[in-house]
Amino acid sequence: MSVQIRPASQFIELSIILEMLLLPHKTTELSYRFSLRLAKFMGNHFGYSVDDEFKKGHQLYKTRSNIVHTGTDKELKLSTPIAHTYTRKLLVKYLEDKSLFNDLKLDKLCLS
Repeated sequence: MSVQIRPASQFIELSIILEMLLLPHKTTELSYRFSLRLAKFMGNHFGYSVDDEFKKGHQLYKTRSNIVHTGTDKELKLSTPIAHTYTRKLLVKYLEDKSLFNDLKLDKLCLS
């Protein structure tokens, strides 16, 4: 989470951490599943608006995909602080209770 590295590289590292936490097993529909799991997790554990968080999750995944596939994204400056916030909050939750990030628990959370 150093600020000394290239912004695109920094964002990719943050998005990888978020993917590892929210998508522990390879699945289909990654963008949708990532956004839904992030939204439901943030809503359930932090009281955030699920609709707003879903939109932010979609923005993060789109930024990540654009950087990985094209090397750049016009929303990088907007997406990076959001990714920092989510990464910090989710890593704290992971350290408190790793089982929250179990694939089945995340699916169950999405159905609630």
